[in-house]
Amino acid sequence: MDNQVREMRLTAGMTQDDLANRVEVSRQTIHAVETGRYQPSLLLAFKLAITFGVQVEQLFWFTETEKQWLAGPSGESSTTIDNPRQGDFHND
Repeated sequence: MDNQVREMRLTAGMTQDDLANRVEVSRQTIHAVETGRYQPSLLLAFKLAITFGVQVEQLFWFTETEKQWLAGPSGESSTTIDNPRQGDFHND
């Protein structure tokens, strides 16, 4: 998965230490997430999204390779795997 944690952190004027303290992980974990070496738990992904005031899908998204894998061998997916834009969510 790709992410924009670093960009959001810098825009917010936060250091890796600041963000790590806010979401209760180590600075090394933040660095690993930002560089794509570590995929965060669902809980950490939500904590990061809440910290930046965005939805998880705006912070993390599938790479093209992952989209192809999710689509399966026929190339057709029974679910939408595109990256949602803000406002695309419905409360049904």
